[in-house]
Amino acid sequence: MGIDLDEVLRLAALARIQVTPDEADQLARDLERVIGHLDTIREVIPSDPSADDTWFDSDVHREDRTAEGLDRETALRNAPVQDGEHFVVPRILERDPKSGDAP
Repeated sequence: MGIDLDEVLRLAALARIQVTPDEADQLARDLERVIGHLDTIREVIPSDPSADDTWFDSDVHREDRTAEGLDRETALRNAPVQDGEHFVVPRILERDPKSGDAP
């Protein structure tokens, strides 16, 4: 599966990020390398998981347990900015005034 410049630009549009042509070219090369690494991993992992029972040596089916959580005051105690009830974080997305959606 090849990742070309058009595919990178399509993915960038879906992710709503802007990339320059140079960045898109570098992303295409980087994604090709990642896919190459995944192909290498596929060679090592058996296609039939039952063929290698070592995948299930640990107890992944342990019982779920609940624990006491933090009260609001404790959770907010070291927050750099808080309003008494919530963490206050900087806005990173602006809303579209026409639709109300994030850009």
